[in-house]
Amino acid sequence: MRILVDTNIFLDTLLQRDPFNKVAKDFLLTAGENKDQLYLCVSSLRDMSYFINKYVHSNDKTNDILIDIYSRVTKVVGITSDDSIEALYLDGDYEDNLIALTAETNMCDAIVSRDKRFKNFRVVLTPDEYLKYRKQ
Repeated sequence: MRILVDTNIFLDTLLQRDPFNKVAKDFLLTAGENKDQLYLCVSSLRDMSYFINKYVHSNDKTNDILIDIYSRVTKVVGITSDDSIEALYLDGDYEDNLIALTAETNMCDAIVSRDKRFKNFRVVLTPDEYLKYRKQ
């Protein structure tokens, strides 16, 4: 299964944000055990870098954490210029539209996020929903 992982999932684990931390970690572990392909949007890395550095106050530590994230994902994907423009014309949040179009462009089967507001992608799962799906 190809899954585009939203920024909030990694931030929940990295910053140990309760009550989301445990289920986000369980999702990442289960996805690895199932050999699911995890995709991450390059803009998510930019956003995570900002929040992580704000939390750890060190560029070196931030870079170490980002390298660890790189090791956990199958592929870091970019946003195409066509997707950037198309996202402007879709209903809903521009940033969510970018993630949805990036998932579509990269033929992902699902987006995993705590944010269920993605209007423009066919399968959006919370980490809990993913775990229930995988236990079937």
